[in-house]
Amino acid sequence: MNNFSIISTRATTHKPPVDAAVPSGRPARGDGPRYPAGPTFLRLNLHARHPDTAMLQYLIRHGESVSNAAGRVQGQEDVPLSDVGLRQAEAVAAWGRSLGAASLHDVEEIWSSPLVRARQTAERVAVALGLPLRIEDALRELHAGIFQGHLWSDLETRFPAEVAAWRSGDADYVIPGGESRAQLAERGRAALEALAARPVRGMIVVAHGGILTAALGSLVGRAHPLLAAAAERPFTKLPALANCSVTTVRWPGPELVAFNETAHLDAA
Repeated sequence: MNNFSIISTRATTHKPPVDAAVPSGRPARGDGPRYPAGPTFLRLNLHARHPDTAMLQYLIRHGESVSNAAGRVQGQEDVPLSDVGLRQAEAVAAWGRSLGAASLHDVEEIWSSPLVRARQTAERVAVALGLPLRIEDALRELHAGIFQGHLWSDLETRFPAEVAAWRSGDADYVIPGGESRAQLAERGRAALEALAARPVRGMIVVAHGGILTAALGSLVGRAHPLLAAAAERPFTKLPALANCSVTTVRWPGPELVAFNETAHLDAA
């Protein structure tokens, strides 16, 4: 894992253009190629295994960004949250505050991708829990190369051969100027494994739909019925993580405890 930095938990106030805001009921778009929204798993008993040694990672996808709302490929481009995304970030921060009050597992650290849409989300959670925010470069989203900054609806016209190659599902296909699915899965897996080795009982990790689902596919895909079909082709068959959803992983293992939980967003 790369070197990390610790930053202030003061929330930033990036304001997107007014026309970037969308109604809160609008379905979230993924950070990568579109796939159907996934279900929420039945939550398992958090204390069922390793009651004294278990460590929980709460994985949060960032709130809706301006590019999500516009239907634009973002990848590693640095774009802020939309107005909807800011409300989602406040809602997941309130969830974090209630988690701390419940004391099921102590949350001792909060980690984030350095990209602003993740940081804006994580900053609010960090403030709610009174913890410093730690930045890990390896949590960045897929580098989408030549696709970045373009509307999803324009990709087939602009890059027909490259889009066809991407949609073929070849995990080793590298988007020109970017990454492959295999590289994304390897990077995401290594990042979560390195964080899981830290001497804490619980942490929150705020990142992106692509890297989180690819990492989960690599870590637990073969062992879980929902993810088994996606293990060999990360980032295409995995169900989408909703903006500001929470997915819980228990270590050692890892064991998937809950996936794509969104009940805390009902009022966002």
